[in-house]
Amino acid sequence: PSVDKRAPVRFKSVGVDLIFPEADIFDDLNTIWRDFNNILGSEIKRMWPKAELTQTMRLAMEADPMVKFQLIEGVVYYPEKGLWRVVVMDINSNEYLLNQWTPSSPWVVARWSKSTNEVGGRGPVIEALPTIRSLNALVEEIMRNVALSTSPPWVAASDGVFNPYLFKIEPNKVIPVSRQSMNGLPLQRLDVASDINLGNLEVNDMRQQIKDALFDNPVRPVNAPQQTA
Repeated sequence: PSVDKRAPVRFKSVGVDLIFPEADIFDDLNTIWRDFNNILGSEIKRMWPKAELTQTMRLAMEADPMVKFQLIEGVVYYPEKGLWRVVVMDINSNEYLLNQWTPSSPWVVARWSKSTNEVGGRGPVIEALPTIRSLNALVEEIMRNVALSTSPPWVAASDGVFNPYLFKIEPNKVIPVSRQSMNGLPLQRLDVASDINLGNLEVNDMRQQIKDALFDNPVRPVNAPQQTA
């Protein structure tokens, strides 16, 4: 709930790196701890209207209006009371700025799925991660193939002995070989072309697999002849 009448309800997405959930005996995430790193002193009362700043914090804000503090917020569930205890503590002084009871938790923690003895759970991206890694590797190979097709290496006649262990096939690279293998030509292109369209088909297929895993598809094709609600 918000004290602003223009926005009676406010929601904010918090990264998993800033919260520390605690699971109870039934694996429910009713207790949440959160780090507030470098929060402006002027924003504390906006975040917690009933918070009482310590004497040290008030003096610091008078000296520097832009001073920042390190705080910890905890929403702790007490099952015997059916209530949540909301506490806000200053890390430096270990003093409470807020200590109150509330009949409901301000947190909505979404877990897509979880395994045994896992607290935070995991999302659908974890299930699609093998396909994502394969797609990244395939796209890298396709880009390397495109570079070789647009800027192919060249074979140049040389009187020296060709050593296959001392060269790399790269775009626009000249590979010296013996003149006998050049058929009398001083310079010729090395054919390394391959079917890029085949790689693109594999990329599209993997992308579709990732979209299916993340449910990133409309209910029906957007170009369907009959569009209804």
